[in-house]
Amino acid sequence: MKDNNYFHILGVDSNATIGEIKKAYHKLAFKYHPDRNLGKTDRKNFNQITVAYNVLVDPVKKDEYIRGESVAVTDKPWKILNNYWETIYNKGFQQLLLLTPFFL
Repeated sequence: MKDNNYFHILGVDSNATIGEIKKAYHKLAFKYHPDRNLGKTDRKNFNQITVAYNVLVDPVKKDEYIRGESVAVTDKPWKILNNYWETIYNKGFQQLLLLTPFFL
């Protein structure tokens, strides 16, 4: 399962409902769960399925994924928030530099 498309990983269509996504996840998780299978590839497949599920079941992350933006699946929300504020600060600073000549 070396596919990078989360919809293909779970075997659902791009306009699948949350119920269909959950059903596909549970079916694949049962098949590849590490407690049932001892192979390393099964564990990697299970992790890949879980990441795909976590993105597609969340409407905001799913929308970002469909638009092609990077989707942050992390347990470090402060890193995401810090990147967000840095982006806003940098854009604001650039805007300020553009407006400064008009006030001098």
